[in-house]
Amino acid sequence: MRRCELTKTGLALLLLSGLLGMQAGCSRSSDSDPGGVGPVPTPTSGSGVPTPTPTAVIVDAPGANLTDIIKNFPNGATIVVSPGTYGPIELTGADVSGPLTLVADETGSFTGRPGTITILAQDKDAAIDLDGLNNVVLDGISTNGGRIAGVLIANGSQIVLLNSKIRGATGDGVRIDRSSAVLMFNNLIHANQGVGLRARGVNTMEVVNNTIYGNVSGGLAFLRIAFPGGSEGSPFGLVLNNIIDSNGVFGIRVDSDSNSGFAGNYNLNNDIYVGVTPGNRDLSADPQFIFPSGGDFRLQSTVGVGGSPAFDRGDPNTETFFVESLRERTTRTDSFRDIPPVDLGYHYPGGIDTPTPFPSVTSTAPRVPTSTPTRTPTATPTPTSTAFAAQAAGQSHTTSNASIDIPTPTATATPESAD
Repeated sequence: MRRCELTKTGLALLLLSGLLGMQAGCSRSSDSDPGGVGPVPTPTSGSGVPTPTPTAVIVDAPGANLTDIIKNFPNGATIVVSPGTYGPIELTGADVSGPLTLVADETGSFTGRPGTITILAQDKDAAIDLDGLNNVVLDGISTNGGRIAGVLIANGSQIVLLNSKIRGATGDGVRIDRSSAVLMFNNLIHANQGVGLRARGVNTMEVVNNTIYGNVSGGLAFLRIAFPGGSEGSPFGLVLNNIIDSNGVFGIRVDSDSNSGFAGNYNLNNDIYVGVTPGNRDLSADPQFIFPSGGDFRLQSTVGVGGSPAFDRGDPNTETFFVESLRERTTRTDSFRDIPPVDLGYHYPGGIDTPTPFPSVTSTAPRVPTSTPTRTPTATPTPTSTAFAAQAAGQSHTTSNASIDIPTPTATATPESAD
């Protein structure tokens, strides 16, 4: 492991834009740092993402015990994890009382070794199990397995899960209980035996640009949770720019206790709606993934044959934070970065700029002109531009047909048991 000093602006970009380019200034640990932890890159908060403290740690030791590392570093630490396989993470509010940011170094920007960071459940309830934590960011983590869920979060607030891949759970992909102010952005949730993403008693959750595919019990659910003396629904849900396909039972389900303040639009949902009607810009179509059974969820873009209906179908008023983050990533086999309007669904890391076309080569042989044609010029079209709304998260969320004001979550009683 090593430690660096993150500037506040730097980590904000790292979290909000998916950029892992702030590795400058990081250095290998010295002999006086036997744990492998050296001085790291610090964040302004934006779009509701929690602001970690300056302490950051780079874990450059695949297989290390991440639970112990998190417990042993100051509250508010940012943990940057190198590619490799790790055991389950289990934390409670007694372990971490301040903000926590866990970032996977998928592109190798910090360690120089790009690759996947996978957390294995190893017969535990979840690969990542967090109870009673607030101000949490999980960025770029892959999980495999989990008896209850791949990622299990309860009794928390200000929770952000982004750029992550969740698969192979015998329960739900992601389950969030009795929490508030949750953002699920740009995740791939597939091949779980339960529901892809299940929210129970969650007040205010945004689900933006995720791909939820092939989950046996359903795709995305906003549900009530019961406890002695009453129950709580999951109101004020926002579902935008997602691909939901090939899930059993339903694609999007919103129960009667959770439909207050619900807004959904610009989704490709090829499955059933339960308790809610499609948005006027929702699609029902084959997303045309490259090889979903093999885990390749890039979009087909065969020239001359058409391509995936998910290309360029995102809400033109998608918040600037989301747009700028997705511009650094790709949905395509040629890895070209997404250019607004955004594509639907999960975007892979490592997008590249569209190369400049090569100039046409013309012959230098002399040519004998025949006659000089004359042509009457037509009117020159005036280019137009699309304005993209930049709205603070947790405020007004605008689609083409609705504006939903998300209120500040209010405290709710902690249930003693759940159904």
